[in-house]
Amino acid sequence: MAQIDPKVVDQCNEARDFLGCAKAFTSPAVPDDGLSALRDAMKRVASRLSSGTSLNNSSSTFQPVIDAHAVVPENQQASIAYQSASMAIDLFDLTQSVWQSRISNTALSAGISNLPGVTHLYHQCVSFRNQVNRSFGILGKYVPWSFKETGMFGGRCNLSGNNPEKPLCSYVVGILREGATNPREIENYMSELKDAKRLASLGPWKRYLEKNQGISAWAKANPALAEAKKKEYIQQHGSDSVDMHDFPASLQYLRGTKVEAMITGGTTSTSVTGSYTSVWSTPNVNFNF
Repeated sequence: MAQIDPKVVDQCNEARDFLGCAKAFTSPAVPDDGLSALRDAMKRVASRLSSGTSLNNSSSTFQPVIDAHAVVPENQQASIAYQSASMAIDLFDLTQSVWQSRISNTALSAGISNLPGVTHLYHQCVSFRNQVNRSFGILGKYVPWSFKETGMFGGRCNLSGNNPEKPLCSYVVGILREGATNPREIENYMSELKDAKRLASLGPWKRYLEKNQGISAWAKANPALAEAKKKEYIQQHGSDSVDMHDFPASLQYLRGTKVEAMITGGTTSTSVTGSYTSVWSTPNVNFNF
């Protein structure tokens, strides 16, 4: 456990929950940026979706995020919370479409076509494939699931017992939770990463000076020239390794999305592509008919 400031120890020494008290003192405060209502709605809806919902009730379950998102002023719409909520809204709309398609596919495969909401869909797998591609348009990466055309002329779509709405809704839950993260925690991490990279880049140069005392003395006497020489040396010899991820490891659902690009200044991780098989560990989400 990291060393706790003695002043914090004094403040929390008599507290029933010492660790909770210490965390309250040391955790960065949530900024008063007008987005608290949106973050709260994102957290609540994520919890409700994880607890379970039905297709019929899903719209009302998700509505608090839509309502809070709609009133965010324009000058706050470049925030992590707003952009994450925007993605979650679009992805949840896709989730509902896929959910209905899966129910239709199940009914058609069973030879039932007169149930409410069931539509005759020729080549159902084509519809699923288009929906997978739509997930890429929303996130910048695919949220795939397994399916295979079966039957004469591919007229049926075998989901291999999978419910495709589950991985989609798991992504919605993950994006809502991660998008509601205190932005100062993310800022602190990226600041620490920047400093770690700076120190790592100096490592080879410092060792070079230690081995070459004459160059070291010259560098002290000629700081401007030494700075140019240092940049040239670092460019040629690289940097030490940095024992930190380029993006907070806790934000796995935002990785590879436009929100990651916002946080890192324009770079994103490699997107998931191709296989129509989910590769992420996902939170438990329960569904009812």
